[in-house]
Amino acid sequence: MRDLDSIKSDMKSAMRRQSSISLEDLAVEFEEHGTTDALAWANNARGTAAIRRGDNAEALLQFERALGFFQCLPPDKNDEASVLSNIAMVHTRMGDYAKALEVFHRSLQGHLSRGAGENAANVTMNIGGIHYYQAEYPLALEFFERALSLYEKNGIVGGIASSLGNIGSVYTMAGDLAKGLEYFHRQIDLYEQNNMTSILHEPLVNVATTHMRAKEFDTSLTLLHQALDIAVEHNERHAEQHIAHSIGDTLAARSSHADAVPWFRRALDVARSIDAAAGIAQSMIGLISALYHSGEVDEARQLLDDHDDIMKPYPVPGTYRKVVRSLLLRDVGAVDEAHALLTEALQEATDRNLRSEMVDITKDLRELAHHMRDLDLYVEYNERYQRLADELHGAEATRRLGLQQKDREIALERARIQKQLDVLYAALPEHIAQRVSRGEVVHDHHDNAAVIFLDIVGFTTLSSQLDASGVVLFLESIFRELDAICERHNITPIKTIGDSYMAVAFEEQPNSRTTEQPNGRITEQPSFGCELRAANAALDILSAISRMVSPLSSPEGSPEGSPGGSPEGSPLQVRIGMNSGPVTAGVLGTKRLQFDVWGDTVNVASRLESSGESGKIQMSEAFATSLAPGAWNVALRGEIELKGKGRMTTYWLEANT
Repeated sequence: MRDLDSIKSDMKSAMRRQSSISLEDLAVEFEEHGTTDALAWANNARGTAAIRRGDNAEALLQFERALGFFQCLPPDKNDEASVLSNIAMVHTRMGDYAKALEVFHRSLQGHLSRGAGENAANVTMNIGGIHYYQAEYPLALEFFERALSLYEKNGIVGGIASSLGNIGSVYTMAGDLAKGLEYFHRQIDLYEQNNMTSILHEPLVNVATTHMRAKEFDTSLTLLHQALDIAVEHNERHAEQHIAHSIGDTLAARSSHADAVPWFRRALDVARSIDAAAGIAQSMIGLISALYHSGEVDEARQLLDDHDDIMKPYPVPGTYRKVVRSLLLRDVGAVDEAHALLTEALQEATDRNLRSEMVDITKDLRELAHHMRDLDLYVEYNERYQRLADELHGAEATRRLGLQQKDREIALERARIQKQLDVLYAALPEHIAQRVSRGEVVHDHHDNAAVIFLDIVGFTTLSSQLDASGVVLFLESIFRELDAICERHNITPIKTIGDSYMAVAFEEQPNSRTTEQPNGRITEQPSFGCELRAANAALDILSAISRMVSPLSSPEGSPEGSPGGSPEGSPLQVRIGMNSGPVTAGVLGTKRLQFDVWGDTVNVASRLESSGESGKIQMSEAFATSLAPGAWNVALRGEIELKGKGRMTTYWLEANT
């Protein structure tokens, strides 16, 4: 007995080869294992084989069983999302597009929860396909472009190429043939660049379809024959069936119905040889229609009677079989029955949102009204036909796509601006970032502000004994704590230089601070002078720093072989200098923005820090005399020499004990 992984690998190969027989054989092998995992895969294989036989009911039954088994498995073996995708495909084939979309979206969420990989891209593409079938071109374009992005992210060339082709098809169907051709040629270039010429028939068919819509039938047929040669050379039987059918469609579009008949017969023969039920239904209705319009009415009627059940399960062939039968009824004078059948077909197409078919059937109803010499009915159907055709192929479709494109451009621009704002808010204080984002030039004068300077004592020695990452982590932990303290006291961090830290307390506007209460009400907070807030912050900083220890003072933080590590630990020490007075503040630079504060007040605060003592806060006389009584002591240090400033009287700020 082979192992499960080998059988799963063969199943993937069998699915690529489109062989229902090998899938059935593999299902038997899975069942021999008897495990929940194996039984899930067995039902999945049988469901896929049933799809290819055209047995949608059996396919749904098998996939639902597989889903039940997968839901019993742990996450690493649960392939529920893939089975949901298969179930959605069955609903698509049955024409229940609403249900298919619902299940596809469930599948997509499952795949995305595991990462935005190839499976997520495939399902996204299928969602776009359903919107395309229903001529919902803006939505189709949105999902095809999402799929393209996912394929590009995962480097899946085939998916990228298919997405380009689908996007081109949307533009073509919406009437923008030039835009469609642009995407198709990008698809061709990608295939050629990656030596994928064996599937070059796909974009050639797309280009041919575009030329057919432009009524350039000879060019279209030339391209289709080139595509057919490639498909036959590489034994791509499904592609051969599709291309032969497309040649028949193109010939029928230019009213060469007799010439189209052998091509539909060939497409039908190939579909039967590979047991492609959907292809059989598609080519059968094409053949019947071509026979009727080429005068072979008896054979057309016989095929319609004999194979009605084959076409009925599929949305488009199932609807068009009623159209052909209405023509046969009209020819024998049963115009009322013909009208009723066409009306029924139109309602069916409308219910399934098959917009292209709605246009064709409305045109047939118009021609039937003309045959009946019913002028009022003819005018009614003609107006409906013109409106539907314009919505599908004309200006309205192009307008909707244009609006969709504009919406995407706006969304991208908003995302770009938001990204810039995120960077801005990360680099600047919030209130400054808001002003910069509005285009203001920030250059302010403040009559009074309190400046805090801090420096870590012994940092040079400490940093020489740590590796680079250790230094960064050490400083980050300290500065994060300092930022939090500043935020609590409404103080603006300005910058760090090495182990130095600078912050400024600006004067608050009266009643400028608010806070949200638990009951949701916003209440005003009292405003405090800048010196008072700076003093409280400085004392909180000393307290917080005293609880931190040097990374070299604990065995966990000490690099291997570092000298000075001590299991006892020693608290960090800092020096703090504070001054108050007038300052200038503004944003410097254009590419690398920086908010800074400068002036003599700043210089004095820096000198007070450098001339201070470890574990102490030194203040200028201006700061000390402006400080109201609080939970602190103000102690006179006396006159000291400050570099560049001469002799100044300074004070210590101490916490009450």
